[in-house]
Amino acid sequence: MNTFTGTGTLLRFALRRDRVRIAVWLAALSLGTVWISLALTAVYPTAADRQTAAASVSSPAGLAFTGPAHYFSDYTLGAIISHQILGFVAILVGIMSVLMVVRHTRTEEETGRAELVRAGIVGRHAPLTSAVLLTILVNLALMLLLVLLLPLIGDESITWSGSLLYGAAHAAVGITFAGIAAVTTQFSASSRGASGLGMALVGAAYLLRAAGDAAGSDSSETLSWLSPIGWAQRTFPYLDDRWWPLALNLAAGIVLAGLGLLLSERRDLGAGMRAARRGRSTATAGLRTPIGFALRLHRGMFIGFAIGLVLLGMSYGPFLGDIETTFRDVELIDDAL
Repeated sequence: MNTFTGTGTLLRFALRRDRVRIAVWLAALSLGTVWISLALTAVYPTAADRQTAAASVSSPAGLAFTGPAHYFSDYTLGAIISHQILGFVAILVGIMSVLMVVRHTRTEEETGRAELVRAGIVGRHAPLTSAVLLTILVNLALMLLLVLLLPLIGDESITWSGSLLYGAAHAAVGITFAGIAAVTTQFSASSRGASGLGMALVGAAYLLRAAGDAAGSDSSETLSWLSPIGWAQRTFPYLDDRWWPLALNLAAGIVLAGLGLLLSERRDLGAGMRAARRGRSTATAGLRTPIGFALRLHRGMFIGFAIGLVLLGMSYGPFLGDIETTFRDVELIDDAL
């Protein structure tokens, strides 16, 4: 028996166990992308409308909200979809990948099921390897759905080759964050901590991308090149169709997954590499009531949501300040009014 024995069996079991969950994720991400793309088709039917769209997001706030300014060089419907949708869906793909890896690794250890599985003919690296492979397969399935569905929109700018790259960009982001989750599961002793750290890194990747793109020029986007989401957006689907940035995503995913396997050898089952802090010897007065206990238990989540809402408000504020100018010349909105 080697350290990967049982990987295939665990992978098949995970696919069967999560078949509904996987189907929901794939349907939501693929159909949601198509639905938003159809909405953009209706809002910006003409070249003049698309130029209005470009002007509306050309400010630093607009670029931080969408993506790199290079898309404006030929702002077709395909370029609009790639510019305005890819980054947001990539966040969801990253979250999906983190949650999937954590669910089949750290959660299994936390509940004690991993100990029962490891008592059989299962190698030390099999659970983590099967979790990463499962996540890769799901991301490849998402890529396939996007490749098949997006050209059905019927616009000449949405080519099959561009759709293949668009789908591959999402899959590459998912693979990168699967590798990141393989590492975060080694540091935290709880599934909540591992998934929280992974999703914090998803948010950090988006903020790095936004800060770099807000510069507005190709020569001032250094921060964007530090982000897996920034790498995916710089493939420029439906515009330049550059494949090479995805090599960065794949390389990072492979290296991080390998690092996760190495780190898993340096800790005990159920433990994390980061030791838990010693608690107080006596409870504070706030912990002696159900409400106080609940607030203390979910303090990290509340703080995280508060920070996220503040950052979201800061990003929306400058953009919404120009909302009247943005949509003044959009034909569909004029007709509705």
